[in-house]
Amino acid sequence: RARQRVAEAELREAESTGDEIKAARARQRVAEAKLGLTLCTREAELREAESTGDEIKAARARQQVAEAELREAESTGDEIKAARARQKVAEAKLGLTLCTREAELREAESTGDEIKAARARQRVAEAELREAES
Repeated sequence: RARQRVAEAELREAESTGDEIKAARARQRVAEAKLGLTLCTREAELREAESTGDEIKAARARQQVAEAELREAESTGDEIKAARARQKVAEAKLGLTLCTREAELREAESTGDEIKAARARQRVAEAELREAES
């Protein structure tokens, strides 16, 4: 937050001088600071989610961290870093899907409905296959 406040103060100063180049650079620093803050927030949310033991909540948080990392990577213009981040987002989405399907399976099995459980097992197998293929 401090980095963001400093960047915003620099932006106000640059805008007050009328120096468009300096203002554009300051706007970029503000944007970078906001992305950094978002990533830090998402990482804290991930740590919290992991501490609860809720696998689905943790998988969602991992996906949000990956998405924040992707936005940060894209903002730098580093295509290699962005490609790795996109891959990490895809993996996180698959992980969330698998987690969700496994929870649905546990729920279906607890009801004793064999048809519902069989369908849920099929969805888990499909999610596992997609994860293995990636």
